Amino acid sequence: RRLVVVAAGAVDHDRLLTACGALESLPTGRPPSSAAPHFHPGHHRRSQNSGQTRLRWAWPVAPAADTQGSALELACHCLGGGPSARLHQQLVVQRGLAYRVDSWLERYGDWGLWWLEVDCPANRTGACQRLVTETLEELAAQGPGGEELTAARRRRIAQLLLEADDPRSTLERLAREAIYRNRVQRIELPLFELEQVDGEQVRAQLARLGEGLMVEWAL
Repeated sequence: RRLVVVAAGAVDHDRLLTACGALESLPTGRPPSSAAPHFHPGHHRRSQNSGQTRLRWAWPVAPAADTQGSALELACHCLGGGPSARLHQQLVVQRGLAYRVDSWLERYGDWGLWWLEVDCPANRTGACQRLVTETLEELAAQGPGGEELTAARRRRIAQLLLEADDPRSTLERLAREAIYRNRVQRIELPLFELEQVDGEQVRAQLARLGEGLMVEWAL
């Protein structure tokens, strides 16, 4: 097993090192070896007598240390990661097919997943599935518009800045970076990387998505 100690806030570095001194007596060894998980695409349905359905898609993506991580984050936001995202506008605002759309990433040391979730009435499940497929194909072919990319960038930057002001969020970020990327970076680096991403890089991330896993079940 691996032990990582992180700290955030008004921390006295020397006192922290002293407090961690007892950890030196713990036995040492090599990190355990593990194989990357294998992704199994498909379509699963869990039906019940309910008027509401939750649709969830998952696609495998690059691990946390991948150099195109900022482009992947913006692609996620452009697709379904906020009120200005294309799927939210299409499904919720313009057509009223769904109640909720959300999209997020889970990225680890050797693999990652891109999640997309849609809540809708049961009788609109098919229409939502078709529109998600069409929207994803359109974004993968053409990329986001300039306003879409700007909105996604601003949203992601705002999230990072809010998290930087929260000690708990900062601790979680530092721990993830230490465990999954084997390094800790200052908040200025991801902010800078987000500013450098262009529409073609975002389109390329969307175009890389292969066959995913789709699950639908009654709420």
